[in-house]
Amino acid sequence: MRNILQVSDTSIFVSTEDGLYIYNPVNTTYRSLHKEPMNPFSLSDNALYALCKDREGGVWIGSYFGGVNYLANTALTFEKYFPTALPHSLSGNAIREITRDHSGRLWIGSEDGGLTMYDPLKNMFTRHIPDVTNGLSSTNVHGLLATGNQLLVGTFEHGLDIMDIPSGKVTCHYRAGPGPYDLKSNFINKILQMNDGRILICTAHGLFQFDVAKGRFHPVTALPVDAFYSAITLDEKGIVWVGTHNKGLFYFNNKDTASLKLSSDTANKLGRTRILYLMPDKNDHLWVCTIDGLFNIDLKSHTFRYYSQDEGLPSNIVYSIIKDNAGNYWIPTSHGLALLEESSKRSKPSGNMMDYLITSLTTSLHLKTPMARSTWGVLRA
Repeated sequence: MRNILQVSDTSIFVSTEDGLYIYNPVNTTYRSLHKEPMNPFSLSDNALYALCKDREGGVWIGSYFGGVNYLANTALTFEKYFPTALPHSLSGNAIREITRDHSGRLWIGSEDGGLTMYDPLKNMFTRHIPDVTNGLSSTNVHGLLATGNQLLVGTFEHGLDIMDIPSGKVTCHYRAGPGPYDLKSNFINKILQMNDGRILICTAHGLFQFDVAKGRFHPVTALPVDAFYSAITLDEKGIVWVGTHNKGLFYFNNKDTASLKLSSDTANKLGRTRILYLMPDKNDHLWVCTIDGLFNIDLKSHTFRYYSQDEGLPSNIVYSIIKDNAGNYWIPTSHGLALLEESSKRSKPSGNMMDYLITSLTTSLHLKTPMARSTWGVLRA
């Protein structure tokens, strides 16, 4: 035993040569925390010495060989999954995309390890790394869409795979070509299925409507055919919103196709940035996440409210946004997670979650599950 620190009425921390012990004097129980070699989020060392509680209630833990560890004072916790040497773990570090199939299983695409299926009922991961058996074309996965028994797998510069979910094998593969119904880019960035079943595919060179039955890609010629399409969403009115790199924001439906022009955006900031994510909201509002901040657009007046580091965001590079059941907005950025409270509409860093997991957010993906959970993809987890 090296040190003792009373953190609260129900928690006494004890540092030892064999990890950290947290004792609850009220119910006379304890739990222990130890270094786990394959868990990057565990203690960095078992030989622990100094203990110090900060003004936010977090505890700093000094170790002999592993530097300083920090345990935040928060009731909000994350279940963390990461690649290990074990067969039933994630296959990649850089998680890019997550989609849910009709059975409730999650399909997780990474940029460095291919595809992983997660069964929440069994709490088990199944890896689908490209090989001659499954026929997957790349370990760098971007767009994903599960529709029926098919999984559409978009890749970085390796085209589009169509995988049969029950067998886990690729049945069709499409690459860019010169034909009138071919893709014009092998970089498949995003995939969206509309309410009527039509499938739209965002690529680095054009937006396409995909006819799965005939294996044909029809370019959406009403929009710029050479644009890099980086974000896509469908609002409750059936309008498709599409974001690009440096060509602005577009929308289309059965009646109209146009570029959205904002009357108050005199510098054309939205048209000159890279759009990373789009989220429709109530009362005809649209959130637009970019590398130059966050826009909340009023689609009726074509005005917007702009959020940046000046308004409290940790960074101007905003990857996505998710609305929780209380009406608050969670905003992952390149420098951590921010909370925008509905009551104040003022963004602030979520300090009680600033551990390594959250400050390493690098992609524009999350998935809100039916069980009131949010699944976030980040670098290394």
